[in-house]
Amino acid sequence: MKRNDFFDLIRGIACILVIFCHFKIECWYGKYLTALARFAVPFFLLLSGYFANRGTVLENISYSKKRIKATLCLIFFGVVSSAISNTFCNLLENKHFYQWLLDALSFKTFILFLFFNRARFLSSVMYYLFMLLYVFCIFIALNKYKLLYKIRYIVPVLLLCNIVISSRFSEHFWMVANFLFTGIPFFLIGYYIREQRIKEIHCGWKCVPACAVIVGIIFTIVERTFWGDSFLYFGSVILSISLIVCGLVYNIKIPKFLVLFGTKCSVFIFLFHCPMGYLLEAIFKKYGLYCMLPLSIIVLLVSLSFSVIFAVFKETIFKKYVYKKLT
Repeated sequence: MKRNDFFDLIRGIACILVIFCHFKIECWYGKYLTALARFAVPFFLLLSGYFANRGTVLENISYSKKRIKATLCLIFFGVVSSAISNTFCNLLENKHFYQWLLDALSFKTFILFLFFNRARFLSSVMYYLFMLLYVFCIFIALNKYKLLYKIRYIVPVLLLCNIVISSRFSEHFWMVANFLFTGIPFFLIGYYIREQRIKEIHCGWKCVPACAVIVGIIFTIVERTFWGDSFLYFGSVILSISLIVCGLVYNIKIPKFLVLFGTKCSVFIFLFHCPMGYLLEAIFKKYGLYCMLPLSIIVLLVSLSFSVIFAVFKETIFKKYVYKKLT
């Protein structure tokens, strides 16, 4: 399947914005930046669902199994990096280096992890990977038992529950940030979008997706102003879906370096910004360091730098010497 440069660009931007969800800027516009960044997870899931639609049941299942292996690989690196970061953070806070692991070994933590994908004991971003793992497993089952279209009517209900619950319980995002209320609905919407003839939209309607993006941004800002912080806004739903449609309708030429950033660096930023951010925060507190820049900006700059280094290493040394020997 041919790559969509616009999707890669938005994925890169979304990975950067995710940083501001976990390390917020304490100023008047910081809360709106965080609110707008809430479209990122729905967008990632929509993309996953879109590309999971391979045309036939067998191809859907085969593709999903490959994605499960890739997700497990990301989970491994995420767990390792989080464990290292948490260990050093404990040492800097004069705790036992394994204190974070002891805190994780409780019945409540296990239940929240098993049924709600909550993995805060690792890092704030790890829930997404476990959620995606659950979603692909469920997607395989839906394909095997031919239930993909029988459950499409519950998707709006799950989305509505997500918006209502997250607005009422803004301090407990784990209630909706899981495979049921976030993973399944957005993944399936992306899957269903693939079957629509969106590319053949009438010329007179081609302005609608771009207008929908603006509407989504406005709705998000208004909702944040009057309803406060939330895991998902109605505007986030509009914005994420309309961006997918924009990528299908418009033939937008994207500079190559931005496409490369979206394809080569975005995953690294998404996966490692939390461990690096936690460690930087612990170092700043331990040694009383001060910087005029907000922590979120420092994390962004460090993540960008390391993502470029990692991407270059992966494309040169790793593929040239390591990958060839393994294969």
